[in-house]
Amino acid sequence: LVLHFAELLSKNTGTDIAFNLGARAAPEEYKARSFDVLVNGREVLSGLSNSEVLKSDQAVETKCTVSVTNQEGIAVVFRAQKGETILNGIQLRKIR
Repeated sequence: LVLHFAELLSKNTGTDIAFNLGARAAPEEYKARSFDVLVNGREVLSGLSNSEVLKSDQAVETKCTVSVTNQEGIAVVFRAQKGETILNGIQLRKIR
């Protein structure tokens, strides 16, 4: 399982840095965020924040191995510590 994150707002300008391809109703405001990510009940990321790890206009990816038995599936849970959580992309590959 690969989780992809990117901060799409700039702290310095307060405006969108990605996807600013035209006029929008109102630009989103930069807000501090920090959160944990759990996969099937196991914490795989702790304190992921845009003050330390998530920098403007830089992608961050995390890989983790997940085993699924009895067709239980995969549960990805976001636990907010501050602000909103984000996820920009997710990849799943079967290894065997």
